[in-house]
Amino acid sequence: CRCPGPGAWVQGARVSVGMPKRKTGERPKKKHLKKKKGHKALPSAPAVEPAKLALEYLHTWRDNSLGWKFVKSRQVWLLKHAYDPQLIGEADFGTLVRYLAGLEGGGRQKTIDHAKSLAADAKTIIGAGGTVTTSGDDQQIPEEEEVRVTLRRAVAIINALESDCKAGTPASR
Repeated sequence: CRCPGPGAWVQGARVSVGMPKRKTGERPKKKHLKKKKGHKALPSAPAVEPAKLALEYLHTWRDNSLGWKFVKSRQVWLLKHAYDPQLIGEADFGTLVRYLAGLEGGGRQKTIDHAKSLAADAKTIIGAGGTVTTSGDDQQIPEEEEVRVTLRRAVAIINALESDCKAGTPASR
């Protein structure tokens, strides 16, 4: 006697052999994998600080143009923290300004607009003597020296990007 296999015809009807039917909306159960004894998880790589990666990226751009490769996340980090002297020192800031001079298209204009906005805010804060009145409450603003550094950096970025744009020449490293 031969047993009907998958898809065998029995009395004019197809016999379904395989997975039992589930109710509508019911999820299939996942098979649990057994963890083998003696297998340990691989140690994860130590997390590298984003600041260090971004500065290494900037140094590679400066020192080794052939070995440098564009990495958007590093550029975004540099743009986001360009005004923070604790994360980007003075020497690295000069390199960053030269790097930013090479920006093109919408990113260049967005960087100019952001720097102009920060410069305007910094001038307002400096002019107000360290406090700004907003809706009747005095809001404490960062120390005046931090604001002055932000203003100086914003002006440097604006000058580099706008003067380079007017001259029409690419920035040198």
